This record gives sequence, C-alpha cells and structure tokens, in this order.
Amino acid sequence: MSVIMLVPLVAHLLATSRPAQAYTPVNPTFFRAYEDFLRIIDSDTARSNPQRGRFRRHLVNKSSRYLHYDRPRHRPKRREDIAPFDPIEETRFVNYGGNGHPYEKIRRLRERRTQLSVGDAKIAGLQEPEADIVNDPEVNRIISEGNASFRPLRIHFDTTELDQWSFQSTRSAARVNYLVNHVLPRMAQTWSSALAVIPVAENLRIDYNYCPFGDPLTSPSLQPEGVPNADLVIYVTANSAVCTDENFKVLASAFSCFWDQFERPIAGTIDFCLDMIDQEDENPIADQAGLNESKSAETTMSPEEDKALKLAVGTAIHEIGHVLGVTSSDMLFFYDSKTGHPRTPTPIEKEVVCMTGEKKVMWVPDETTLAERYTKRGVRYFEITLPTVRQVVRNQFNCQRMTGAPLENQPTGEDCFGSHFDERYFFTENLSAVLGGVPEMLSSLTLGLLHDSGWYVPDYSEAMISPFGHNAGCEFVEDDCIVDGEIPEYSKGSFCNSEYRFDNGKFMGAIGCDPTHTSMGICDLVDYGELGLTYTPPSEKFQYFPNRPNLGGLMDRVDYCPTFSIDTATCQEVPGRLEKLLLPQLEYFATEVESSAYNARCFNTDAARPICLEAECDDTNFLVNVKVGTETLTCYFDGQTHLIPGTDVTFECPKIALICPK
Repeated sequence: MSVIMLVPLVAHLLATSRPAQAYTPVNPTFFRAYEDFLRIIDSDTARSNPQRGRFRRHLVNKSSRYLHYDRPRHRPKRREDIAPFDPIEETRFVNYGGNGHPYEKIRRLRERRTQLSVGDAKIAGLQEPEADIVNDPEVNRIISEGNASFRPLRIHFDTTELDQWSFQSTRSAARVNYLVNHVLPRMAQTWSSALAVIPVAENLRIDYNYCPFGDPLTSPSLQPEGVPNADLVIYVTANSAVCTDENFKVLASAFSCFWDQFERPIAGTIDFCLDMIDQEDENPIADQAGLNESKSAETTMSPEEDKALKLAVGTAIHEIGHVLGVTSSDMLFFYDSKTGHPRTPTPIEKEVVCMTGEKKVMWVPDETTLAERYTKRGVRYFEITLPTVRQVVRNQFNCQRMTGAPLENQPTGEDCFGSHFDERYFFTENLSAVLGGVPEMLSSLTLGLLHDSGWYVPDYSEAMISPFGHNAGCEFVEDDCIVDGEIPEYSKGSFCNSEYRFDNGKFMGAIGCDPTHTSMGICDLVDYGELGLTYTPPSEKFQYFPNRPNLGGLMDRVDYCPTFSIDTATCQEVPGRLEKLLLPQLEYFATEVESSAYNARCFNTDAARPICLEAECDDTNFLVNVKVGTETLTCYFDGQTHLIPGTDVTFECPKIALICPK
C-alpha cells in the first residue's frame, strides 16, 4: 500500500535560539508541515525507522479532531495475493466490445495456430506459442487496429463512504467538499488527459469480494448492472486505521484491488486522513474549502492556497498512479504492447533479498522488466529496464549508456523492490518517494512506465519535462552529487553545499533557487552530530564531505545529497514572506523590480537571497529573456551574470536546460 505522509521533521540545532534579524528565518526548523514539506513514504517504511517515528510523535501532539476507524470489512485483495498462474475468476472478465480486446484476438490467433498439425506448425514463422512474434504480420495488424481503439481513461469515483463524514460537522463537510469538488476532479482530469485505454464496452462491475468498499446495496459498481462510462472505479474513503498511527502522519493511501482478464487494474481505493487536511489558519487547504462552487478556485486563491491545492492534487495524482500500476508488484503482470503477450511469459518463483534485507520466496518479473543493480559506491537497488523507461531516462539525463530507471534504495517494508523512482535522480518527479516543498510534475518517465505496462497509450504532450538533472550527462547519475565537499559542474542547479547553522544567533546558511527555479529555499545540509534529537547520520556510502562524516542532506531518500528544500517559498509567495519578515530584504531598487507574476522565475544572486524576475524562454535560439523593471536582459549561456540596474546586486543565469527544459 502506498501512503502519503505529512512529516514535519522539525529538528532544532543544539544551542540555537530564534534570531531576531530579518536575515534569519523566522524559525530555525526544518520542513514545517504542509507549508514546506509533504513526504510520500510507505507506512511500513515509517515503522522501520523508530527514530523518525519518535521525532514526529514529539512534534505533533495535537489530538485528532476525527474519530478514525476502519468500518468492519473483510480484507481487500491486493496484487500480492494474485499468483501468475492462478485461474482468472469469471467476475474479472470485462466486455471490450464485439471485436474484443486486441490481446484477446492475439490469444485466439495463437490457439488456432497451435491446433495445427505438427507439419504445419511453422505457419507464418511461428513455431511455438512462446516464440517471438514481433514481426508477425497478422499480429502487427491486430495491434495496429487495437491502437486505433484506445480512448481517454474514464474514472468513476464512489464517494459513498467519504460522504458520510459530511454529516459529522460543518468542518468535516468542508474537508469532504474540498476533496470532492476540487482535488478529485483535477486529479481525474490529469489522468484522463494523459492516458488512454481500450474502453470498457458495457457497464463496469466490481466484485465486492475483492474490493469491500462503498455500499454493497447501493454503490452502482457493485450492483449486477454495474456503472456506465467507466474504465476504472476508485472507492474514496476517509480516516482508516492507517490514520491513527501516532508515529507518523499520513495524508492519503491507495492501492488497486480488482483487475481484468489482462491484469489491468479496474478498481482501487484511495483513503484520505481528514485531520491532515485540517491545520486551522495555518493550512490554506482548510481556508479554500468553501461551499460556494460558483466561484473559480483559481481566481480566488492566495499564493499559499494555490500551493496547498497543487500539493493536494499532486498527492492524489501520485496515489492513483500506484493504483494504475506504478508498483513493483504490478510489473510481474505487465503486457508487451507490441506482441500482446505478458512481458514475463514464464514467471519464476525464487528466493530474493528485498531492499529491507529480508529474504522472501516470491514470483519475480523478468530481468527485461526489473533487474538488480549496484552504484559505484556499492549501494544496491533495483532498476526498471523496460524499453520506453530506458529511452526516457537516457533522454532526460543525456546519457545513452543508462540501462533503466533506478527505484528507491531505502527499505520499503512489504514492497520488496520499491515502488517509487529514486529521489536522488528524480527529485522533481511526481512518482518519486518525496512530494512537497519543491514543485513536482507528471513526467514522461511515469507515462513511459505505464506505456510499458501494455495497458495504456499515453499522450506524452501532457507530460512535463522534469528539470532535475536534465541534460546533465552520465556523471550526474553515475558519480557523487557532491565531490570532496564541492559542487561539481554536473550537479550545479540541483544540489547545494552550504551548511544550515547559526553563529551567535545569526543565520549562516544559504538560500537558493530550487531545481525548477519557481521557488527558493534553504540548503538542507546539516551536521547530524549537532541535531537536538537522535537522527541517523549518513553511512560511509553516503558521505561526501572529507573529515566530516556527520555532514549530509537532511533527506536520506536523496542519498543524503543536500538540496534547497527548507522553508521553500514560490515566487508568488515571496511578497507575503517579505511583509512578514520571513525572508531577507534586497536593496531597495532590486526589491522594486522583483516580480510575483505567473511567469516569474527564481534567479540566484550575490546578495542575501535569490530574486524572482519575469522570464521568457526562447526555444528557437535556446536563450532566456529576463524582464528587469523596464529593461530586458538576455541569458545567452549558463552562469552568465547581469547587474540589476541601479543596484549592486548581480543575478546569475541558471542552466538554460533547467529553466527552459523544452
């Protein structure tokens, strides 16, 4: 089960007091909940780190406002419950129309051929059912005709259980309204625009024995007639047992529970912890959850509300991504869209060593789907080796010798191989392990993985290019993020090396632009030996600073590589932060030309903090035009500097591949 968690991670440095001057952050804390960081971590991962559990329990002592419970229900089916050779139950068969699903046509074709006499068995070059049929003309015709049948994914939400919370209070009704009218529709639109499927021809019926959600007496998908115009049913619930664990704070969790005859997920559940969408005046989500649906959220939201909504929608997109098939458990059942056959035609059950170190006997995908790898430092991980995924990462990093996309190398509980892209390489990717202060996007990597499942045809024009490490070369993925304490050329714009510390009450850290250049934040490089609470320091494999083994980025999931991710503020939030003295002031004329417009981007300066200026990408000439007051300055190359007119402040042009990734 994938779980979205709110992790405050407030770590006070020893002997640190709150400084008064404007050049110091208002609170020497790391990752204030919601405003700064949402993390996506599996629940079992959180349990595996008791130190981190105590950390959160110490900080979040506010009692829940909602009664958390799981209504009595039998255990839902999980993908891990399905063995590859189990017979497919009749209830899982879906009607895909008169001509049928293209994979069904290929199956019938193979059956006809295998019934031929031994002397004729070599017809069309196909000797055995297991033979390669990529170049089979008849199979190619079926696949081509099938591709023309794909239609946008239709998602049906069953909110029967979620709606019950509306009757508890006006407060809970606002939370439910916010999810139903703002978060879920935006999430559904994202996935419907990005993915197409062979559409279900008749009404879609879900087996309650697999998915015990909703109301078995009234939920349309659970009735004999089924639900019309749907290819996927999502049961939306709230406040399940996972929300009660005091060791960590969960925002949402999700998993699939029902699959068709070709193993495509056709039903799943997403559960929201309402208490985590309830931070009183501190939480912009609560403020935006009004009941007046006639107003457009976009036209009434403050920058803080806009940021919170994007985080909430990003959370839902991430979770439904797992339902759709972005899990290592689903990879065993992937189909090859070029042949119509399973990618793992002859599954093998064997003993494997999971990322937790636990040994398990389990069915594993073919190595052309998932393979074990090691970094130069000897860090073990699993890598998705599927063809589209492989080409996407090669293009992303401009490294043609890459063999696939690394999965998270941290222990992932019940998930043996990992179900998130590794944060060290995919920091701004929505389906990486961490979601939060730094803007993230649904990229071609996630769509490519779902394409390789054989169940979907993506519209890649809906994908965004992830700026993190974009075009940085093979060194970015093969070598250290920090080398002997310094930032190598390939890491510039992605990582930082300024320690978060105070000297006589004065903040001595650095504020810099995040990899998307839409926000600014503090470098999260800390000395673990000086933290006020016990926290796991980097192991030898993740130490990048000579003679200072306790120095590392605060996020272990980025392999302790430091990033500008503390107390992040978007360019639209900067004016409000300045008004509250939460950011240092620049020179007067520099502040005067600073912009909070939609197209404003963050530029590092030689002053106390970066500056936000309107920027326009010239994709034809591969340059950036920057508006500075009434003047326009042009960035022709990476690292070029410009003096802001009338000031002593100089800003630096970022890597153009990062700020203009197209």
